[in-house]
Amino acid sequence: MTNIPTPNRGTPSQSTSSVKLALLWAWLCWAILLVIPFLLLQWVIWRLHTVEVARPHADAAKWFVAAMAYLLVILPGSFFWRGHLFKNYWLGRPVAPHKYVVATISIGLALALGGVFSLIGCLVTHSLMPNLIPALLSLLLFAIHWPTGRAMVRPVGHVEDPQVYEEPR
Repeated sequence: MTNIPTPNRGTPSQSTSSVKLALLWAWLCWAILLVIPFLLLQWVIWRLHTVEVARPHADAAKWFVAAMAYLLVILPGSFFWRGHLFKNYWLGRPVAPHKYVVATISIGLALALGGVFSLIGCLVTHSLMPNLIPALLSLLLFAIHWPTGRAMVRPVGHVEDPQVYEEPR
């Protein structure tokens, strides 16, 4: 973590500790939501690798379409929800710590549930493909979307000023 001055909301120790606590919660939730689908992915690959013959299942395409439809609908919705919670950031002010944690968890939960749903499709159909694709996609997108806490502590300017604006993470 970095030492970045925080906005004054009460005593400085309270605001600093709440930002640090929120970042700790965001990292903890991110790690849990990353590890569980990753371990499930490893187990599904191991379980289906030991199957003697991979037979095509009629419902594999339905599971794939359902998993991709989930990701196409819920994932943008979670990003829009984060944008709503980060409204202060777009106006050049820091985001409240509790809103930061909720926004981080909403995106992580959407991606983790999409990956787990896709992996369940692999187990039900007894085949890795095509249901492994949405699982890997959601795991990859989630892995690169780690919490930094910059939106809570560093106002970077108004959204309409391109010289000082920076996307939040």
